[in-house]
Amino acid sequence: MSSLPTALFDRRAAVERLVAAGFPEQQMPQHWHWDWGQKVPRLRLLTYRGVGVECAGEMQGLMLIAAAGHAARLPPEMGQPIVYIDYVESAPWNVPPLAEEARFGGVGKRLIGVAVRASSDEGFHGRLGPHSLPQAEAFYEQKCGMVRVGVDPDYESLTYFELTRERAAEILAGGPGA
Repeated sequence: MSSLPTALFDRRAAVERLVAAGFPEQQMPQHWHWDWGQKVPRLRLLTYRGVGVECAGEMQGLMLIAAAGHAARLPPEMGQPIVYIDYVESAPWNVPPLAEEARFGGVGKRLIGVAVRASSDEGFHGRLGPHSLPQAEAFYEQKCGMVRVGVDPDYESLTYFELTRERAAEILAGGPGA
């Protein structure tokens, strides 16, 4: 994780460049304020795992998942355990508009694939779910094939998604859109 501080610095610098260029605030990446340094203490808890994708000697994306304490909301699996995606983020040089052209594509999907495998390893059949920032909703629905469950008034009114057992099996098998 030695490249994590570099990624954070680059994200702040990229956001500052956008602000200086007059980029519309409502189009600014909604995750730009996340402080991964404050998220790291959760890793001391057995339920949390941190995952990173490293390529070319640099961290390309990070994810924090919880393997306990969350249940599926969709029938017929309602109430069954899932892996919960607490945070997922690509490095700033892979995120438009922070970078004009991404260095590496597909980082987010690779991280989701890791979460599916973690869910499968836990015996949860690949089921997982995140709450989504509005800018990431299309990613979860269109790129990952998750089901939009709906707005969760108990979680900052963010939209909650779930990956079904069937879609997880496709991802694990490397099938359509995996």
